[in-house]
This record gives sequence, structure tokens and C-alpha cells, in this order.
Amino acid sequence: MQTKDEVNVDFDVCVIFNDGTKTPGCDKPEFKTYLEEFDKHKEGLANLESALLQHLNSKCASKKSKEKDEKKAAKAPEGPEVIKETKRRQSRSKNPQEPNIHDGKEVKMEPVEQLPDSELPDTSYQIGQRYHMATPTTMDCNNLPNIKFSEFTSTFLSVTAKQVDYSRYYEEPVCMTEFSSSLELDNLPGMINRDNLQYQPESGLREVLQKLGGEPAQRVEVIGTRIANALKKNMTSWILTNVAALYWRVEGDAKKAIDCLRLSLTTAPRNKRDTALISIANIFHRAGYINDAIFTTNLALDTANKVAVSHFTMANLYAVKAQWDKATMFYESTLGLQSTFEPAKQRLKAIKCKIVMQKPVAMPTD
Repeated sequence: MQTKDEVNVDFDVCVIFNDGTKTPGCDKPEFKTYLEEFDKHKEGLANLESALLQHLNSKCASKKSKEKDEKKAAKAPEGPEVIKETKRRQSRSKNPQEPNIHDGKEVKMEPVEQLPDSELPDTSYQIGQRYHMATPTTMDCNNLPNIKFSEFTSTFLSVTAKQVDYSRYYEEPVCMTEFSSSLELDNLPGMINRDNLQYQPESGLREVLQKLGGEPAQRVEVIGTRIANALKKNMTSWILTNVAALYWRVEGDAKKAIDCLRLSLTTAPRNKRDTALISIANIFHRAGYINDAIFTTNLALDTANKVAVSHFTMANLYAVKAQWDKATMFYESTLGLQSTFEPAKQRLKAIKCKIVMQKPVAMPTD
């Protein structure tokens, strides 16, 4: 419908036309909240991959600047420095150099039946240009934040990285599960056991999800409803199923997230499938299926080898396994693709400082 004059509409029905006019029914109280949301968020969406990376780097930069200002303002006390051990954990969680998409949850390291090491692919062929970082000094290492590699870090590869505009698709989104598919991932232990994965909500992605509707950020419930409504119109859209999976990752429902991602893999073009694969790898990582996550991330890199988020995801997985050579290789390749990716820089420096300081990097606990 183009204009109000071109169609007859019942008095109690609310219709918003392309020219922005509304029918009298829109004045009814039950439509008020929705219209307020509509008016606020009818703008198009910004590129989500850029938003995620800018979110990480801006948080790092702003907090680092604030920390420097505080240090300048504070007068050093006389006498020896007193280290308050009781504050150590709190200061680490607020560290400006740590990615703001981790939530302090350690990867579940209880034994799980996952893909054995002997069946892991050789991922070194995925490496292209690598970033060179000079060996840090002892002072650099002393000032480096305590980066705990066993803590989970969320990554999300937006479909807008594939030149897709979310704003064309808008509106608890449950994806269909009855469809014919034969996926390479279906034989992985983590996929077979997806109904029983020990999985925590990825609260670090909440802000990414909320920004789907533009500025100011919308409530998660509003975004979920809009996605669900859109799925009713196109239940097999690989784009909508990717966004629905993001919703379920934030909510902490691995089964429903994987249902959506399996459908996305089935319907997505070959060169777009890495978006779903990176999300699946994150779910496996979160649930402690590290080898399954490495296998899945390698498939994502086979799909698109020049995506920094995918290299960063692989680096984090090798770091959890304390395979520092491979982790270093992929942090360097991340920075080779995007030299401003601050979380990768800090993690790479932490590994190098392990050698300089001759003490182990924080290891996963059994």
C-alpha cells in the first residue's frame, strides 16, 4: 500500500504507509508502544561487523584513556607501593585492554567426548599475511593486563560482512527443524549431543543484538519479536536464521541456536556459510568442545580466508589448548588482516611476555 488514499482500511486497524502517514486506528493505546519503537528505529542498520570490531576497540581506547587520566590525577603516596590483592580480580575485569565481549566465564574443561586430536585438520594453510610484533620489554610485560586465555570470548561474524542489509528483513524466534540436510558437522560429537550441551548465555553479545534496531539500542525482547515475525514470512532465510541464532546465544539456549544455524547452513550460498560456522564454533567453544570448534572454524576459513574474526576465533581456540605456537600464528594473521584489532594485539603480547618473563601464561584448569 502506497498512500492512505489508495485503500479502504477499517477504523480500528493501524496501517503505516510508505509516505509515513498512519490510519486513525494507530491512535489506539495498544499501538502506541509499537509506533514509538517504529519511529525511533526506522533508520537502516550500520554494518554490524564493523560495529562489533569498533565496539571492542573503542571500549579498549576509552577505558585506556580514562585510566591514564586517573593516573595523572592521582598523587603517588610516600613509601613503598602497597598491592591490594583483594582488588586484583575486580581490576582485571575492568581492564581496558581485554575484549569487552568476554563475560568472565571460563570454558567448561570437564572431559567431554569431542573430536580427537588425531582427527583435527592442519590449519596452517589458512595463514596469509602475518603481523610482526617486536619482543616486548620487561617493563611492557609488567604493565600488561592479566589475560586469562581460559575465559570465553564471543565472536560473531555478521551477515552484513557479506554485503547484506539487515534492514530489508525486519521482525522468541524459533527456527524450523524438519528439513532435509546432510551437513559435514552432523557427525561431530558436539553436534550429536547438542540437546545436552552445558552452555551459558553469551552476555557479551547482548549489546550487538540490541543494536540490530539502530540507535538507541532496543530491548532484547523487542528484537526477538521482530525476528520471530520476520521468520513467519520467510522461515528458510539464511539471514534471519543467523540473527535468530544470535538471539538464542544471548539467551543461552544452545539447542535452539544450533537449530537455526543448521538451517542457515542448508540454505545459505556457499560463500556465505562462514557466518553460521563461526557461531557454531563459538557454541562448541563455550560448551567445552574445543576440537569440534577448531574443526568448524577451519570450515569457516575454507569458505572465506580473509575474515579477521575467523582468524581471531581460531587463535582463541588454540590458546585455550595452550598451543601457543599455533595461537601466535593466528593472532598474527588476524592482525595481518586488520592491524587495529586491539584484543588480538593484547593476546599476542601476553604470549610473547610468557617467554620474556619466563613464567607460564594463565592456563585452563581441570
